[in-house]
Amino acid sequence: SITPGLIKMGGGCHGLSVGPSRGPSNCVAGQGIVHTHSLLLYTGLGRNPGALAIATPKTLGLVETSPAKLFSNPQESFCVMTFEQPSAAQWEQWVADCQAIGVTIPAERLPLFQRFYTLLLTANQTVNLTRITAPQDFLDRNLLDSLTLSPLISAGQRVVDIGSGAGFPAIPLAMARPDVTVVAAESIGKKCKFIQEAAEALGLTNLRVLNARSEDLARERDFREAFDVVTARAVAALPTLLELCAPLATVGGRIIAMKGLNAQAELNASQKAIRVLALRHGQSLSFPLPQLQGSRLLEFEKVARTQDAYPRAAGLPAKKPL
Repeated sequence: SITPGLIKMGGGCHGLSVGPSRGPSNCVAGQGIVHTHSLLLYTGLGRNPGALAIATPKTLGLVETSPAKLFSNPQESFCVMTFEQPSAAQWEQWVADCQAIGVTIPAERLPLFQRFYTLLLTANQTVNLTRITAPQDFLDRNLLDSLTLSPLISAGQRVVDIGSGAGFPAIPLAMARPDVTVVAAESIGKKCKFIQEAAEALGLTNLRVLNARSEDLARERDFREAFDVVTARAVAALPTLLELCAPLATVGGRIIAMKGLNAQAELNASQKAIRVLALRHGQSLSFPLPQLQGSRLLEFEKVARTQDAYPRAAGLPAKKPL
């Protein structure tokens, strides 16, 4: 049988479990729902006390229902998926790895990252957000990699992450750095919806979501040359990326491109873009940790205002890169 109770997400939660119902009388809609894609949430499965059971409209083939209708068949079981959470030892090592790259994760903020993992994997069942879902890969390739740029950002700065996708690096940065304002710009509405819902669930008041292409944002007075730091991960080749980023940065502001092992070749191909967009290449950073051996940060300073002609119309920076 299922016992009603209050859902509290945190390090002790280990995903989602299967559970049958003996009827609707003892079922209530759960509180603290992990994600709005969830239809109902319960705790206290008889053979696994404290486990979570979740039903989504897509999985059940339902648009709307009620506890009474959902559990009208006493023999019917329901399930979505089971998530393998990172272990306590993996989280502890991840915190140490963050410290090694100059990022401190206070103990009181660690539960945000743990809960974000569950939110992401839950939403990933209905929206294609990421293929990096295994616990260790998630810690290293999504979270740790996203935070490599944190030491380059000063308190009080305004940061925009263009082409944010599932919220990387925007969400990890907003969780780790409550002292900065982060804007996640993403053109795909479903991904924006996830970032917004995650921000609300995690209480990230320093994170704003914009459903827009960077080419369009740069034509709006409120956003053109408005950001101290412009960043992007896995968005475009560097010549294209610089054209998308430069108009959003303030004069004296910086672009931090998150790149891989091909960073130097991309930099060599970007000399015209650097010149035309009034940029100056600064640091090229790599990291000593083995799990970051493929990560590179390319930093650029904006030394003058961007010409009005840039960025060109949507699609042109990629079709005809500078």
